[in-house]
Amino acid sequence: MAERRPLITRRLRPGHWVAVDALAAVALAAGFSVAAVLAPESAGVPPYAAVPMIALACLPLAGRRRWPVLVWALVLVAAVFAPFAGWEEAFVPLAVALHAVALLEARRTVVAALTATLAVTAAGAAIGSPSWMEAVSACGFAWLVLGLAWTIGLAVREQRAYAAQAVARSAQVATTAERLRMARDVHDVVAHSMSLISMRAGIANHVATTHPEETGEALSITIAAS
Repeated sequence: MAERRPLITRRLRPGHWVAVDALAAVALAAGFSVAAVLAPESAGVPPYAAVPMIALACLPLAGRRRWPVLVWALVLVAAVFAPFAGWEEAFVPLAVALHAVALLEARRTVVAALTATLAVTAAGAAIGSPSWMEAVSACGFAWLVLGLAWTIGLAVREQRAYAAQAVARSAQVATTAERLRMARDVHDVVAHSMSLISMRAGIANHVATTHPEETGEALSITIAAS
């Protein structure tokens, strides 16, 4: 049977993941920047005005695994000012940053980050939409993406915790089994030695009256066996 090779993602080191995140952040920033520059001017806001906000929201994602809360805070600041620059897709990098927080941080921080993210997204949709119906629609879609990213982060976190507990339990079971095996081996050795001592003592007692000269030999063998 051919040996199964580990997945590529399992062979990547932390430095490799940082490089992957950096490339993804640059690609995301470049894509949104090109789309913003090519978009028509709206509400008197020039298309290139969104580029700084896009850079602030996308480029920090390169460090989301090492500094998830800091990266999320920077992206959240960009999301606050994005509506004034005519950029309506700030919730996309915000969802990526929120996913990292949900995956790596404590539960209290995770809940606080989700609450702040939803509030900022709702305010941005209200500012950037010309009517309340469009604001509700934009906010609902953004909340769906953000909630999905947050939920996936928590699910992956729980799965990793369960896998770690399973490995720990397996190691504990293996250690306990090895100790039981050693205890059985010691018990067998001791039981064999006691049986031998009992047999030699019986021989010594039997020959004590009939063959006294063999009693000392039997006792010496018994003492040596003990």
